[in-house]
Amino acid sequence: MKTAHALEPLGYVPAIDGLRAIAVLSVLAFHVRPQLLPGGSGGVDVFFVISGFVVTASMAGPKGAGARAGIATFYARRLVRIVPALLVMLLCTWLLAVLFVSERSLLWAGAGTGAAAFFGAANLQLTQAPTGYYDPGSAMNPFLHTWTLGVEEQFYLIFPLILWLVGRDPGRETVPWRALAVVALASLGSLLAYAALSARAPNLAFYLMPTRFWELGAGVVLCLAMPLWLDPLGRLGKSAAGFLWALCFFALAWFLVRAPGPHLHIPPLVLPVGGTMGLTALSCARRASWPTRLLAARGPVLIGLLSYSLYLWHWPVLALMRWTFGLDTPAKLAAALLAIAAATALSYRFVERPVRNAFRSGALTRRQALVAGPVALVAGAVTAALLFTVHPQLGGISDFDRAPPPPDGGCVRAVPRSRLGDAVVEGWQPCGGNRSTLFVIGDSHAAAYEPMTGRYAARTGRRVVIYYSLGCEFPPLALAGSRLRDCARFHATAVRQVAQAAGPGDVVLMASLHLGHAGDPALSAGERRAGWRQSIRLLSALAATGARLVLEAPKPVFASPPNRCTDWFNRSNPVCSAGFKVARGALLERRAPVLAEIRALAAPIPNAVLWDPFPILCPGDPCSAGRPGRWLFRDQDHLMPLANRLLLPSFTAAADAPRIGGRPAAKDDRQGLLPGQGPAAAHPPAD
Repeated sequence: MKTAHALEPLGYVPAIDGLRAIAVLSVLAFHVRPQLLPGGSGGVDVFFVISGFVVTASMAGPKGAGARAGIATFYARRLVRIVPALLVMLLCTWLLAVLFVSERSLLWAGAGTGAAAFFGAANLQLTQAPTGYYDPGSAMNPFLHTWTLGVEEQFYLIFPLILWLVGRDPGRETVPWRALAVVALASLGSLLAYAALSARAPNLAFYLMPTRFWELGAGVVLCLAMPLWLDPLGRLGKSAAGFLWALCFFALAWFLVRAPGPHLHIPPLVLPVGGTMGLTALSCARRASWPTRLLAARGPVLIGLLSYSLYLWHWPVLALMRWTFGLDTPAKLAAALLAIAAATALSYRFVERPVRNAFRSGALTRRQALVAGPVALVAGAVTAALLFTVHPQLGGISDFDRAPPPPDGGCVRAVPRSRLGDAVVEGWQPCGGNRSTLFVIGDSHAAAYEPMTGRYAARTGRRVVIYYSLGCEFPPLALAGSRLRDCARFHATAVRQVAQAAGPGDVVLMASLHLGHAGDPALSAGERRAGWRQSIRLLSALAATGARLVLEAPKPVFASPPNRCTDWFNRSNPVCSAGFKVARGALLERRAPVLAEIRALAAPIPNAVLWDPFPILCPGDPCSAGRPGRWLFRDQDHLMPLANRLLLPSFTAAADAPRIGGRPAAKDDRQGLLPGQGPAAAHPPAD
């Protein structure tokens, strides 16, 4: 076997498509039922290694390759390979999501990801998400899977430039040592960054291209070092080669079958990366061996050729089925798999293959591809924005997300939404100036009080400023260890801003999902103590301002979300089986310990008062998510505008009640206002 140059063309290696088949089927199995293949998400790591190897080999050509024309050709090929099928999938998914997912739900679940995906930035947007890839809430984002394309597209953008700058013309060298050393060192730095961030900021470690570069870099190093291993592997004896085949297959298979998620730790992740490197090298060096022939069989190769379209389409179908009909029965799962197969075949036959053939034949020139690709993506993003804009006219879902009517009883305007660090900031501004301010701090439930606070601002002339971050309860009594750390920056930002601006005439409302859902894991004693200590620190800083502190008591929580369960296409969904009513006594029993902790927080603070929406939202037994013809709750726990209007008098009493002897006046519990002191308020959480 002759000595190869580093980027000498290998030709088509069918076994690599066989490896792609393993990768995409693993991901599909994991997404359908995680218990089928607990480590199936490792198929993405296999894809990354193969991508690094293949794109490096694709830069091969005649000696002299690596010039600017070669880089332009590389970008054109990547655009032709990625953009057409991606664009069709994104637009179809946007249309289906607008038709079958309520507007607010789509906004929270995945609209930002879907918009960023047009520009190869879905992974960047997901780093700001309140949930991680493996969290249940992420399964509802129909664009979640595009994070991998963001990683690869960002890699493709910088990789040829790095290779050309450090190696100048790697095609001239037998082994481009300088390029090899730079990529290897960059990969090592990426691996260390991944390890450092995986515990402190798991979303950053998981989604960012720099922390995933080491997996793509493994494929690059393998390709650049080809002259060092191609001949030696080809000349190995059958026994030694068989041992290597078995070792690499075992490493990959063990991870896919046994590794639990989330896969953020380095030792397990080395297995699919190292196994894929070994299988790729053996497939290239020993093309006549039976494992290579097995990987290159017609079935695996066909699936490998379809793998890009299959990857693009499998997740939106599964996510939209979860939103609508559900995936709880064999018949529904079979329907989803048939839809995935049909979409994959159509995408490959009528989108992927025609465009790639046109480029290969010269019907689509390099210049046309470089211009048409970005233009098509921008046009697609504009189309998606228009679809979202006309959601109320197109959507077949129930009327849950229409904008509430303007606040009554005065003149007020909405403050445009903005970001301040980890906090989303919005609010209301009275037209005639403001005599004081209502600050609201919390998770998405703070934002859900926007209709109520708007009316409050209109009636009282108070300015309203709302600080919220999804999933970041305030005060953080029920946040587990990692979530408490993740939300610490938001808590610090919101409290710092309020402490700087608030004074004795102002009001601070703290609103969050305090009760949680049935089946949520219980906090350990240590986690509860940590949340308690952090809550004390934050409330002490707010109490020092002299502002009235209004702590919200736990609201009712329901088992089924009305916004997903009131249309013909979602009523059979298993999430709807529990209905929209819960026994009042059961909810009161569940919330009793949480209410006791909140009372204990308020007890030593003279300017604190508890406000309890529960009696108004649940006046009888059982508690109901709606009234005849109207809904109080959008989903299991977020309030609708009707609930906001019902709660406004009670909240106004809590915020503006006169003080007696330096403390807020206590009113009847049935009116929603509770005194800070109480028999259950004397002690912090016990061990």
